[in-house]
Amino acid sequence: MVSAPGRVPYSSTVQVPESQHKSLAIPKLAYPVTSCSSCRTIGKVGVAIGAAAVVTSVVLGVKSHSDWSSATTGCMGTGTLVCPQTQVDKVNDARTLGNVGTVVGIAGGVLAIGGAALWYFSPHADSGERLAIVPVVSPTEAGFAAFARF
Repeated sequence: MVSAPGRVPYSSTVQVPESQHKSLAIPKLAYPVTSCSSCRTIGKVGVAIGAAAVVTSVVLGVKSHSDWSSATTGCMGTGTLVCPQTQVDKVNDARTLGNVGTVVGIAGGVLAIGGAALWYFSPHADSGERLAIVPVVSPTEAGFAAFARF
C-alpha cells in the first residue's frame, strides 16, 4: 500500500516465487473526489433568484410595452417611426427598458436552469452518500477505485 497526504491510497498484491524478481509500477496517486454538502441549498437559491429575475423581466417587458405605446402615439410611420422631438427621449427610454428586461430574463433563465441542475444532481444530505470514485491508470491496468465512508 502506498499513500500520501491529500491523495487516494494505492494498493496491489503481487506474488513473487522464491529467488525471482518482479517489478511493480506504482501509478501517480490521484486526488480524492469531493462532494459539495451545500450544493442542493445553493441550487434551490439559484432557482428562486432565477425565477424572480424571470418574473421581473416580464414586469419590465409589460412596463416597456406600455411606455412604448404611450410614447409613440404622436409618431408617424409603421416601419421607421418619425416622432416629434418631445417624444424621442420617451421612445428611447422605453426601448432601453425593454432591452434591460430581456437581459434580466435571459440571465434569470440561465440561473434557474443551472440552479435546478445543481439541485437535482447533488446528493441528498440525509442519504448518507459518502462515495468517491477515482480513475486508476497504470502501465498494466486501467479502471476505477471506489472509496466509501460509513
